[in-house]
Amino acid sequence: SLLGSSASDIDLTVLLELPPELQRRLLSDIADAFGSVPGVTATAVLAARVPICTMTFPSDLSSPAGAPLVLTSDLVVDVSVGNVIALDNTRLIRTYMEVDECAW
Repeated sequence: SLLGSSASDIDLTVLLELPPELQRRLLSDIADAFGSVPGVTATAVLAARVPICTMTFPSDLSSPAGAPLVLTSDLVVDVSVGNVIALDNTRLIRTYMEVDECAW
């Protein structure tokens, strides 16, 4: 959307058409998988209007191969499933930013 900065989080949408109970199951599985990585915190927020899995990767995290990742701050990633409206909103904001200096 052109509003990103080094302190911004990442919002991901898994583009699968799944019934709500399978969306929540997938997000729970993602939280379990990433939560098992040392140093990573992962929580499934399943009761929200748009269920998400939120994960935090600490700035001092190393890759599985042992190489340090270059992060200036903790990286927060929010994952949703089938949230096409969020993609439309991002495109709309980006369009505003591209066509109107006042949006900056």
